[in-house]
Amino acid sequence: MIGLSATIHDVAQRAGVSIATVSYVLNGGPRTVREETRRRVLQAVEELEYHPNLTARRLAARKTKAIAVILGLSATYVFSGPYFSELLLGISETTAINGYALTLETYRSRPKDRQSFEFFHRVLTDRSVDGAILGLVETANLTRLQAILEGPTRDRLAPFVVLEPVADDSPFNRVVTDLEVSIRAATLHLIRLGHRRIGFIGGDPTYLSGSLRPAYFRQAMTECGLPVEDELVVNVHGTQAGGAEAMQRLLIKRPTAVFAANDMLTLGALSAIREAGLRVPDDIALVGFDGRYAEHIQPPLTAVHIPAYDVGRRAAEILIDLVEGRITQPWKETLRSELILRESCGRLLNRTFSFVEGFTGLHGTESSAARLA
Repeated sequence: MIGLSATIHDVAQRAGVSIATVSYVLNGGPRTVREETRRRVLQAVEELEYHPNLTARRLAARKTKAIAVILGLSATYVFSGPYFSELLLGISETTAINGYALTLETYRSRPKDRQSFEFFHRVLTDRSVDGAILGLVETANLTRLQAILEGPTRDRLAPFVVLEPVADDSPFNRVVTDLEVSIRAATLHLIRLGHRRIGFIGGDPTYLSGSLRPAYFRQAMTECGLPVEDELVVNVHGTQAGGAEAMQRLLIKRPTAVFAANDMLTLGALSAIREAGLRVPDDIALVGFDGRYAEHIQPPLTAVHIPAYDVGRRAAEILIDLVEGRITQPWKETLRSELILRESCGRLLNRTFSFVEGFTGLHGTESSAARLA
């Protein structure tokens, strides 16, 4: 029988050998096969156009050659903004180049507490994938995963890399961006422009990054000797609707500048400013975070640009190294961001700065300096 329906039994019969011998030839072992026999088997494979069952071979080798991306929010949220598209592109291209299949797992809804932990735990323990990349993991679930990694059952978990700003002494493999440095830089930029009453729109504080972003903002203000009014720091669900709601609350207190913690929050904030009859930057300065829409909206937006593609690429590369045994210790990697200054703050336009560790100010080269008259 020729074609896709040919089986290993057909190959063995055509070559006049056992099924085990065919398996040894196709898998390169574990037993050696005489060269004459090997040629007969390969000739039979070619004549019958036999295609091995790759899934079965992977299972037999206890490797699936598949990696999961597990994102702890709904698919609707994940695909509503460009950040995750770039992140997933970086992951998918890297896995494809290295011969790995990719699966994506998201919450269908937003389960809480124990149920949400089981969402991550199931994928990491059912051996359907060789490893996983975890993003948008609630802080409580990170704590539970850390307890497993530090306990006697750690080997039951598939290797994984988190995209959360966990501490350097944690047992996690981690790829993140310089969150603290970038928020400090953007805050100092607004202060240098003369702003003192600055509002901050943060995301969901049940996630580590959602709680750290406003904390880093408060820290930067404090370092400059400026008070932070509690009413000017608002945490909401990180959507466009959440950004609009937060800005409406902030406008009651009328800050002179606002810093929003992701693209969708920024778009929502901008729409609320316009609905209130105000203009950016004339009435209020606006800084965004992620920066995917920044140069395409009016006015062009000053924003912290996060290298989402590179985050995805490095996370996939590190995970594959873990799966294939090239890395054995927890790997921590921090990628640099850029602060791109455009019209939404009113001055020092069209300049790009890269951040460095030990940040004490803005560092970088000026690409096209311009000032408002």
